[in-house]
Amino acid sequence: MTTTLIRRAAVLALIAASTTALTGCAGVIGAKMTYDDTEKGKITDIVLTGGSGDVTVTSGDVTETSIRRVIRRSSNPGSPYTLDGTTLNIDTSCGPNCSVSYEIKTPTGVNVRGKEHSGDIVLKGWASPTWS
Repeated sequence: MTTTLIRRAAVLALIAASTTALTGCAGVIGAKMTYDDTEKGKITDIVLTGGSGDVTVTSGDVTETSIRRVIRRSSNPGSPYTLDGTTLNIDTSCGPNCSVSYEIKTPTGVNVRGKEHSGDIVLKGWASPTWS
């Protein structure tokens, strides 16, 4: 192998390694993934915890709770929400180089409580929202 071929092979290997390192999510830098779920069982409480994700909860004339989770990442997306009996637990932490937001539509009468470190929390459909 000549010196020129060795250099070309090294450059190609460096390009391939750089591309692999920069594509952390399904081969695309900064990919966006959307998950839509519906919980048919009764939800009485929503508990928010986590970091910097935005959460919008809309209360209205629906019979089921729908949950849209949008992840923008280049690393591990973290765990999805969990359901503990009638309590829906929403965690907006998903690790470095990652953000997650939730849009939740729920029947009237669901209680929302918890805290976020720096994300926005929007409550729609409450006559006089109470936050704990």
